[in-house]
Amino acid sequence: MRKRILSLLLALTLALSAGVFGVIPALAADSCVSVKADAVTTGEVVAGSLLEIKLSDVFEDTDGHTLTYTLTNAAQFSVQTKVKDGSLYVSEKDPGTYTPKVKATCSDGKELTATFTITVKEAPHGLDAQYNYDETPAKEVTVYVTISNDGVPIRGRDGTVLCHKAITVPYFDLGRYNLSEYYRYHTENGEGKYIDENIVERPTGLHLYLYLLERYFIGLPEEQCCKGAYPRDALASFKLGEDVCYMDETPAYTADSFAALTITGSPTSLYMANFWGHDENLMYFVNHEYPLMSQGIGSELAVAGVTMRPCICGPCFGVTDTPANDQLSIRHVTRNYSTREGSKPGQGQMAAVCLMDARSIAATVRNGGRLTAATELTNVEYRNLHHHFNEKIYEHQIYDNYGHADPQVELVKGPNIADWPEMAPLKENILLKVAGSYQGSVTTDELVPSGEASSYRSNPEKISGFTMISRDPQYVPTAKAIRVLEAAPNLEQAPKTSRDAGDPNGVTFGSLMVSDQIGDGSSREQAASCQKVLGGFANLAQEYSTKRYRSNLINWGLLPLRTEEKLQLPVGTYVYIEGIRSLLRSGASEVELNVLDSHIQVEHEADVRALHPAELKAHSVQIIHATLDTLTEEEREILMSGCLINHYKND
Repeated sequence: MRKRILSLLLALTLALSAGVFGVIPALAADSCVSVKADAVTTGEVVAGSLLEIKLSDVFEDTDGHTLTYTLTNAAQFSVQTKVKDGSLYVSEKDPGTYTPKVKATCSDGKELTATFTITVKEAPHGLDAQYNYDETPAKEVTVYVTISNDGVPIRGRDGTVLCHKAITVPYFDLGRYNLSEYYRYHTENGEGKYIDENIVERPTGLHLYLYLLERYFIGLPEEQCCKGAYPRDALASFKLGEDVCYMDETPAYTADSFAALTITGSPTSLYMANFWGHDENLMYFVNHEYPLMSQGIGSELAVAGVTMRPCICGPCFGVTDTPANDQLSIRHVTRNYSTREGSKPGQGQMAAVCLMDARSIAATVRNGGRLTAATELTNVEYRNLHHHFNEKIYEHQIYDNYGHADPQVELVKGPNIADWPEMAPLKENILLKVAGSYQGSVTTDELVPSGEASSYRSNPEKISGFTMISRDPQYVPTAKAIRVLEAAPNLEQAPKTSRDAGDPNGVTFGSLMVSDQIGDGSSREQAASCQKVLGGFANLAQEYSTKRYRSNLINWGLLPLRTEEKLQLPVGTYVYIEGIRSLLRSGASEVELNVLDSHIQVEHEADVRALHPAELKAHSVQIIHATLDTLTEEEREILMSGCLINHYKND
């Protein structure tokens, strides 16, 4: 799928590509690979920006071997934190302390791992007044700008990282660019129609875009910008013909098909059809600002009770927002697969797809859902809309029970909407039985497939029946057999909140999935929730492919166990962890997994209730050393509570 540039984000930070570093002594090593005595392994970077540490400045090989580098805990970070071309790149959106671990391996097979401590600082804020709508004349305005593709900042043609970049935008005559139709005039209280013909000589969003394009996309020197060198027609025909690169210099896309800038619309409702050599990458804005809700048809429909959904990442998984029963809906998805609309005619559902322009969609709605072209409409009045917030939107759509909850009010649910099963908190100890054991990668599309399965996304039990169906049809019956035994006993004498220590001899029983790598693919939440519904309490892998999948595991109360040891645990193997609840409470992460002998067999509910730590530990025949990696305090509470739902309910 073609990548799209996101909107210009008027962020409030400065782009700090270089960090503040600290120095630690060399780490001890028993081989030719070592950490230099003056190595920099700490640093600071602003959230969203990029920190680069050249690993040749950190590691050395006394025998002159070639070194290769691996980020061993990559699953804990965003995809922009990585090892590439001999450097460690760190870029995280959330402030905090991050500890990437880099393993250096020489050509002779010797290796050494160093832990870096990187502080990601919150971006400094400018003055909010800079971004407010203002009709006061000004020769220039300073704003902070980020331009990103798929959420990752890009570089300008001159190499400038366009992340939290302070831009001073001068006022200039838009007539230089043959854009006089977009002059700004005065309004009444900053809203609605223009009330005079006196130009407001103050920079607008359009001034900013023109400056950015000339300076950082086309590559003009500063002194040549804003002089009208590239008027409207020239911008609409200019094609860069080069790669636009991310801030780490990897190509984002090739700007050879679309113009620098193509704009349509009116001064108060401007739309960018092309921007930065890509297509339809900026939403329209009203009165030179981005709108939240424009007063007019959108607001009027919302007040009438119409639900307007935001764009979602769903068509790849088939989540396209099934319409209400016996109602009309308007949707657009990027894939027209037979299984994408959630339609089940045999079960009373019907959905159809047709390609229409926006005005014909409006005409069809006006004509009661019968397909109608806009050209068939007569006596239509078109209006200029302006920004306006209307709280009645929420009054007609949302049951507001804040401060006056009423447990007697029954939720209205359709025929294919079901409750989540009750999920047990984690006891002091846990016994796990392997329900699925695999080699290589287990993808999210294998964990829960796209297409038909998405029809049951509001029915946890039904959708869980699709888990691993394409790779291991026996996984579901195996996991369900374990769940039948543990469902009731796990709820008995369980801690009420994450603050409760619980019975030191309490044992949770559940299923375990084992593979070399788990979670590659789209970030569908059901990949984790289905495992939980089937009675899962943990995964054991050498690697989790994405941070999002690992976070989903935690939110559904599955322990994200990771080990660097070779995994050979067949289905049916029992694995015991002693004191897992205390370990989570203490803040520790290293876990010992006891692989038990064949004398331990759990075949009845009574066997689950009879489980005792001393007996289980006595049957240990192998220890696997694993880790939970970095967990926040709240993530630990979620795991102890059994899932995020329990955490919100009880903690």
